[in-house]
Amino acid sequence: MAAGGTRDLTLADALAIGRQVPTVRAVAPVSVGVSMAQHGDLSRSITFVGTTAEFLRIRSLRVVSGQNLPEGDVETSSPVCLIGCRLQQELLKDAGPLGAVIRLGDYRFRVIGILAPTGTSLGADVDEMVVVPVSLAQRMVNREGLFRVLVEVGSVHRMEEAKEAIRKLLVERH
Repeated sequence: MAAGGTRDLTLADALAIGRQVPTVRAVAPVSVGVSMAQHGDLSRSITFVGTTAEFLRIRSLRVVSGQNLPEGDVETSSPVCLIGCRLQQELLKDAGPLGAVIRLGDYRFRVIGILAPTGTSLGADVDEMVVVPVSLAQRMVNREGLFRVLVEVGSVHRMEEAKEAIRKLLVERH
């Protein structure tokens, strides 16, 4: 994970890491926020994670029903989401979860996937989390800076090489 520093990491930084560091297999920018989630008359406070489709693979998470976030242009994303299995049970009750619309603050998202029971990851309970496209999460929190950039390296033996290449790239960019 790369985080912090004198300037916030940006979506452009995450994309540059993925394109310019050959030892990197996958990159997932992460933006995090808290919001009220609402469906019909039911609502509760939740943590949402803005990211890309690579997030699930890097964090070893899986979808048990539906599909992952769409691949593609991370800067113009559809208002879709994945929800944790416990949140699905509490908020959507007996309604068919796939295709349901939930409101997160002022934003509406169509549920396209349910996450497998997982427990805690990155300090949040995945079973109660909502995962949305990163560009929408950045708008929701009104911040361009990222919480983290998750990186998967092709081989543990190349970890130090990858860390140094990422460090050099970020120094150049900032």
